[in-house]
Amino acid sequence: MDQTKELKMKEGGAGIVNSFLTSIGDGNEHIINVAQKILDGKENMTFAMQKRVLQPEEPKPLVRKESPRRAHVFFSAESFVDYLTQYKSKNTVVLADVNTNCIEAILDA
Repeated sequence: MDQTKELKMKEGGAGIVNSFLTSIGDGNEHIINVAQKILDGKENMTFAMQKRVLQPEEPKPLVRKESPRRAHVFFSAESFVDYLTQYKSKNTVVLADVNTNCIEAILDA
């Protein structure tokens, strides 16, 4: 709903501006236009204030990004076994290459 108030700066005008500004909250848009006119040789200052409720956008579903693969390098068999003992699951797979003396593990196979 649009509400437009126009007023000339005079006594009480500052109170209207203050109440307009203190009512700013989430989901609202406040617009203030200030115009200075000279009519019949007299300076006239006009404020146009408009307040409207914004239409919220529909929330977008969150997109789940895959975590990057992590690789850990162990320099002793003991630290490798300790790590596997702590993070293993029923889906953990351990692979050994006898030719290169390397052991790899996939924790969530």
